[in-house]
Amino acid sequence: MHNKLRRRLLAILLLSVALLVLLPFARGYFKSEPVEPWFNITYDSELVFRSYATHPAAAGILAAVERQALLGKAGVFPETWALPAFGQLRENIMVAPRYRLATCQIEKIMSTIRHAMFCYLTNPFGFRSNNKSMRLQSWTESFCGWSNYRSDIDAVEREANQKYIRFAIIRDPFERFLSGFIDKCLKQCNFKKQLKYYRLIVFPEGPTHSEIIAREITRILKEAFVPRDMRTHIRRELSKGKSRHSTSDALERGDVRERILSNRYLRRLIALIYYFDYVVFGFAMPSWFFI
Repeated sequence: MHNKLRRRLLAILLLSVALLVLLPFARGYFKSEPVEPWFNITYDSELVFRSYATHPAAAGILAAVERQALLGKAGVFPETWALPAFGQLRENIMVAPRYRLATCQIEKIMSTIRHAMFCYLTNPFGFRSNNKSMRLQSWTESFCGWSNYRSDIDAVEREANQKYIRFAIIRDPFERFLSGFIDKCLKQCNFKKQLKYYRLIVFPEGPTHSEIIAREITRILKEAFVPRDMRTHIRRELSKGKSRHSTSDALERGDVRERILSNRYLRRLIALIYYFDYVVFGFAMPSWFFI
């Protein structure tokens, strides 16, 4: 009897030791590495911005401007010398899956406050309980970080198996350049392929731009079935005015504008880069493009 019990205890002991030794290997064998779904992948902002810091077209742009200056063909058919439309750099999309809502981020057109707005749409309780403000939030203090950014809107719709309501805010290219010169300036959204799917909201230059943009965005939020109380909160925040990141009141802006408009070479450079932006989006063409 004792021998039988002793053998049984020994067998249990050996089995326990074997399990302790083999368990880590068994875990590694049976464990399948989880594949991060596209909607959980962190947006690598540093890598993306670094890769677009120097665009290969830059040298060609400057060479074209110099040729035009030497030839004196300032007013001859801009289509023959301007940088082609729809230059594709990247898509920079923010999504709110609960409402099937997406916006393409174009820097220097209310991008900071839209970042905060989509963070609020994604996690309204967390956003407000952490005392976050859409208007006062900065990139370094972002509550959501890059968690709701995507790089391919088509992939988002395929994964969700449904169409998203898309909108983008566009701005007079020269005004955007002035803001971007002080901060940064990138072209994105893959508009060559995606433009027809976007509702375009024109950024109005002037003191009432916040109220106008807030009204237009509220209409889109209503169509996306965002609850009334959330729409009201977003509209109130958007209507308060500029974000902390805004450069529209920067003292440097007037100086940069004056320097560009008084320098023919710089005017030609702006015309070369942005001519087709004016054509595609229907902005009034500046007369100084052709002087």
